[in-house]
Amino acid sequence: MGRGSSLGSDHCLTFSVLMLNVTIGLLGLTLFCLSVWMRFEGEVRVWISELGMYQYWTGLYILMAASIIIVLISICGCGGTLTANPALLGANLSLTSFTFVLFILGASVLLGKYVQPTMDMEYLEEQFTNIFSMKNHRSDEFLIFLYWKSALLVLIALILELAGGIYMVVHGTENSQLTPWLEGKFNRLIIDSNYNDRALNILQTVQEKVGCCGALSYQDYDRNRLPISDFCRDKISGNVFQDGCVKRFSIFIEKRSGWLSGIALFIAFLQIILVGLTFWHWKRVREVDEEDYPRKGYYDPVPTKTR
Repeated sequence: MGRGSSLGSDHCLTFSVLMLNVTIGLLGLTLFCLSVWMRFEGEVRVWISELGMYQYWTGLYILMAASIIIVLISICGCGGTLTANPALLGANLSLTSFTFVLFILGASVLLGKYVQPTMDMEYLEEQFTNIFSMKNHRSDEFLIFLYWKSALLVLIALILELAGGIYMVVHGTENSQLTPWLEGKFNRLIIDSNYNDRALNILQTVQEKVGCCGALSYQDYDRNRLPISDFCRDKISGNVFQDGCVKRFSIFIEKRSGWLSGIALFIAFLQIILVGLTFWHWKRVREVDEEDYPRKGYYDPVPTKTR
């Protein structure tokens, strides 16, 4: 009775870990697609490049790297959870190793160009099948090793996600560190627009597209003894825009970075649960391992029949 209850709880735990890995993997893929779209979206890319706001890309790069690791970990975790299939465990090992290399080098493109397969994949699959088909202590130790590595990688990705999400919140929303930086940038553009055509074009483009005037308000032109630009006026009514470009541009960026940060932090929350469940699963595997294989020194890799 106790054995059946324990088996049922193990199945429930396995299903929970599997579903969490699938959910986190899909969210990681969504986060990666949104980050890539945000990085290469025409209007945002041009404005950030023209304003020289390159520190904003740092948060996107962190989230891109973290999301790639998240997807790989999810595949690794699903394969490790479905232990009945030796091929999935072999894929688990390969993806775990690949994720470590990816995290250390930080460039999947370089890996794709310079790392070439040097082993016979059929031979490798046959060896993994032979290893995992052995009902011995070594295969169980290897399974425990996979779960421990998976939990470690989840913690690494969690740190990256929190760093990327917090960085996006700090540098990508209104009333954040982005605000004083933009204020100084727009004030310089207003001053330089009197004699610099490039600064004038940047300022006119932002003011017309976003619907703003000056850094904090139209009075910035008065303080610098410059006429108010025609691009500061509504084309229909002719009235001057009341909001400054710092506020309007911050809101424009916030609408995009808010979604990215929210998804990243939500994934981080799910991964905290996943770390706990993975550790619990790892502990249960060890308990079963100790019950089936008492510690008696070395183990015979070949099972022997009892007479």
